[in-house]
Amino acid sequence: MSRIKFMPSGRTINARKGKTIFQIAREAGIHLNTSCNGVGTCGKCKIKIIEGKVDQLTSSYSLPQTLQDQGYSLACRTVVLSDCTIFIPQETRLLGSELLEERGEIHLTEAIDRVGINPRFRRAYLALPYPSLEDNLSDWQRIEREAVKIWPGRQLVPTYRVLQEIPSLLRDSDWKVTADFFDRGDALLLTNLQKGKKTIGPFGLVVDVGTTTLVVELIELSSGSVWGKTSRYNPQITYGEDVISRVIYARQEGGLSQLQREVVKAIEHMAKKLIEESNLSPDDVSGIYVSGNTIMLHLLAGIDPSFIREEPYVPAASFGWWEDASKFGFHLLEKSLVYFLPCVASVLGADIVAGLLAAGFDEPGPLRLFIDIGTNGEMVFGNGDWFLACSCSAGPAFEGGGAKHGTRVIPGAIEEVKIDRETCDVEIVTVGDMPPQGICGSGLIDLLAELYLNGIIDRRGKFDFTCKANRLRKSNGDYEFVVSEGEDKTKDITITEADIDNLMRAKAALFAGIRLLIQTGNVSIEDIDKLYIAGVFGRYLDLEKAITIGLLPDIPIDKIEFLGNTSLLGARIVALSQDFERKAKEIASRITYLELARSSRFMDEYVSALFLPHTHLDLFASVAGKIPKKKKGGSC
Repeated sequence: MSRIKFMPSGRTINARKGKTIFQIAREAGIHLNTSCNGVGTCGKCKIKIIEGKVDQLTSSYSLPQTLQDQGYSLACRTVVLSDCTIFIPQETRLLGSELLEERGEIHLTEAIDRVGINPRFRRAYLALPYPSLEDNLSDWQRIEREAVKIWPGRQLVPTYRVLQEIPSLLRDSDWKVTADFFDRGDALLLTNLQKGKKTIGPFGLVVDVGTTTLVVELIELSSGSVWGKTSRYNPQITYGEDVISRVIYARQEGGLSQLQREVVKAIEHMAKKLIEESNLSPDDVSGIYVSGNTIMLHLLAGIDPSFIREEPYVPAASFGWWEDASKFGFHLLEKSLVYFLPCVASVLGADIVAGLLAAGFDEPGPLRLFIDIGTNGEMVFGNGDWFLACSCSAGPAFEGGGAKHGTRVIPGAIEEVKIDRETCDVEIVTVGDMPPQGICGSGLIDLLAELYLNGIIDRRGKFDFTCKANRLRKSNGDYEFVVSEGEDKTKDITITEADIDNLMRAKAALFAGIRLLIQTGNVSIEDIDKLYIAGVFGRYLDLEKAITIGLLPDIPIDKIEFLGNTSLLGARIVALSQDFERKAKEIASRITYLELARSSRFMDEYVSALFLPHTHLDLFASVAGKIPKKKKGGSC
């Protein structure tokens, strides 16, 4: 065995010789950034060998020689041969337990207003008469007799677990208890008993299980008020940044159970924090409402998602049902019931159904387009009576992945870019006004638009060296543009032609999906009354820049609205209203899903969109007038 010490944390791990640093770190729960899942192609898991003997595996990615000379290597390519001390640089460990505070989230009060409060869970204080020889009803019958006075005409039944607790709990509480019931339709099910009188509650947890992030809200179901909210990165990232990588990992021995344990443990940790901050007990949480894409819900439920990625792309379940939390490995919340919101198809999940509910798509209205931009670009087009939907893979491009210096939204992430036309000087804005650490998705879109508008790249996304931009250079066989200069060239933040190609492919896939939906609906882009953009990414997006590169259709900006985390909001609506729980199922059943994998029309649209802003410039009339003519001898 070798002792591996990780710095700067000082944590020491015992590991077998012959394993890579990446494998050792992952097994120990130490996060190292990667977008290739440790196969040596992304170059993001940089570490520095301080002490010890190691061996290097071959890799398709080579670190700059200057970094190699300083002792840096890739964790996934570094094999341990002895005791070692490893330094993990900041950019490799930029994954905290808590996310940045969300900015500009739109709370759709109009959606909450039309909900009405009618949750599944009911709470009642019961002061039971003491038993006697004259009144010798069973313990359960005594509860039933008092509860039916509150809900006359309803059948009441106990769960077996609560029935086991009743004898001692009633006597220890002097026959005064707070009872929580679940309305299952045909009867009210007693799910929990607590001693004494509770004047608030019951409570529910609303959970958005995102591929990248987890968000949890604690809400009082009887009032709809939010008592707390917290977020963190999804710990499953360590096993793959995208859903396909996680599906592949889930097929390994013990992989599925490991992924389930990771996300359940994270949700319970977040729930514990919210419960303690609110001076509540875990027993106060009656229901857990979960939204997310289809694969993420499979992984949380411990259901094999393998066949979702194989033709004909069929999931094991579409969800929309209740189950005991204990069955999924919840311990703190074992007395709660879990509801998985309904999904539509293999890659059109509950998060989209929740988003449509939050955006008011349950009501008939004008033509609306709903887009959730993330690792996948999911979109739904319709008027409330009918829906057309599709999903296209955008990869990690819009979340800062797939780029040499891409990053998530972290302190120091470059989120805004402006290039001076005359000098090519670059102005940047970083998250938190911190020193630049990389470029996040919105910054990459800003940058792509600025490079195009200033003639530094052509319509194909290739650098135009006739502009004589002094920030253009060649590095390791690839051309790149320096966005932010560091102390030396190894610390510069750049964008390469390969990065631009990734962005071009991602934006082309998204726009091609939009075009296909509109054509299938036999309407034109001008007929869209409203375009809703959901997700964290949308709140950081410069709409003019997004239209400039051909990511979004060229429609008036006042028709576009950011909705924030609609997956979470839709789940909250379902938690507060049984009526909206039913509406969610209705929406899911009415959506016609277009499978793009074998669509020749989609491929035609995709190829046409692989230009800035598009092959057909008439689709982007507002952009054509923004492209200035080159000045002879100019810097750009």
